[in-house]
Amino acid sequence: MLKVLLVPYLLILFLLPLAGHALTETEVISAEAIVYADQELTSPIGTLPQGTRLTIGSKSRLGGQVRTTIINKRLVFIKSVDLLIDNIEAPIDSALKKHRQHNVPDQIDGTILIDKLDQNNYINIYLGQFNPGSQWDTLATSNGDSAGGTIRSYSFMIEHRPVTHNTFGGIGFGYYNLVQNQISFSAITLDGALYWSPVYRQKFSIDLFFQGQVSAGVVVDGKGWDNKYKGSLIGIALGAQVRWLLLKHLGAVGGFSIKRWMLNGLNQVPTDTGSENLDKFNGLAIFIGMIYRL
Repeated sequence: MLKVLLVPYLLILFLLPLAGHALTETEVISAEAIVYADQELTSPIGTLPQGTRLTIGSKSRLGGQVRTTIINKRLVFIKSVDLLIDNIEAPIDSALKKHRQHNVPDQIDGTILIDKLDQNNYINIYLGQFNPGSQWDTLATSNGDSAGGTIRSYSFMIEHRPVTHNTFGGIGFGYYNLVQNQISFSAITLDGALYWSPVYRQKFSIDLFFQGQVSAGVVVDGKGWDNKYKGSLIGIALGAQVRWLLLKHLGAVGGFSIKRWMLNGLNQVPTDTGSENLDKFNGLAIFIGMIYRL
């Protein structure tokens, strides 16, 4: 008897939360609906073509001029004027002055967001250091320097990071420099990277990455040497990083990687007792940096 009496109340308790999360079916009526990452409509992240059907929350934001939906498991914002909605509540200019929060249904929609190359782009600037490994230590000690020298790195990368999936890429360049009392190393590299984000939120992500590097500008120099020794390198790295978008367009990043550089053209580098060959650097690299969203 008790179970029979409890059933209606349990149903009511279960259904009440859903009442505030009603869904509305609609479609895009404009030629192209811009999709935004924020409800103030300042960060476009893609578009939806005319005729796209999607499910939106029945409650609006910003005076009725902004609607929410879930695309590719992420909350996004669309102008109401781009959707088939009968009632438009207020002009968007006045509505944007007032920030109002509403509940949003936790829905997952199969709509495909069209990514554009002029959106979702970031500039990253990194500072880091890299332990080149045993071959450099041998060369350093053979020239009267101490082992354990660390290469400093300064790099710049442009990333395209669409919200349509968890993979993205970047391209840039780096400058690597190590100066000891007797010998020095420098290289300018062209860098490319592929990232995958197992954790991806609007303002935070954990990324795993594979990086490739090439350089034709490797230089090893020493005091009293007749010539500078010049060569090239091909490098790879596997690593992880954490990104925070602290402000709307500004953030920070930090991470590490395991690097392997294959060096060419650096045979017979002189030492106090003869010569050494440099053909590989292996070691741990760590870095921090700044992110700017374009």
